[in-house]
Amino acid sequence: MAYEMLISERANFQIDRLAAYLLTVLNNRQACIHFFDELQKTYEMLRTDPFCCKLCSEKLLAQKGYRSAQLPTMRYRIIYRVEENKIYIVAVFHTLENYSRKL
Repeated sequence: MAYEMLISERANFQIDRLAAYLLTVLNNRQACIHFFDELQKTYEMLRTDPFCCKLCSEKLLAQKGYRSAQLPTMRYRIIYRVEENKIYIVAVFHTLENYSRKL
């Protein structure tokens, strides 16, 4: 069963900001392309099996059903939740960020 994916404005903003950082600050077009490739791979994995990733380690977020998906070869994670046949992408963070304080 394929799940419908809905990406929040916040997550889209974070993705755009990250892409701009990779392109303008780091001047690294290849890293930006790689980021979007990994993001798409992760989205496809979640559409196929959204329960493959663990609940967030923060207890309150886990109780609310939030899960964390790590991009395979990059240090970014997607925070999402699943309701019925829909996946809600809530945010995208670098692994060094304390995402539980920002949600």
